[in-house]
Amino acid sequence: MEATLRVLNELERNGVISRYAIGGAVGAIFYMEPFLTYDLDISAPC
Repeated sequence: MEATLRVLNELERNGVISRYAIGGAVGAIFYMEPFLTYDLDISAPC
């Protein structure tokens, strides 16, 4: 997860993507009981 976030932040810093949001199961962890998931859904505007 940390490596993925480093890449996303680098892409944003280099102007490849603008802001991004983390959704799906990983985003839900902030609102529910923690659980294991291996997927990461990223949304970024075009």
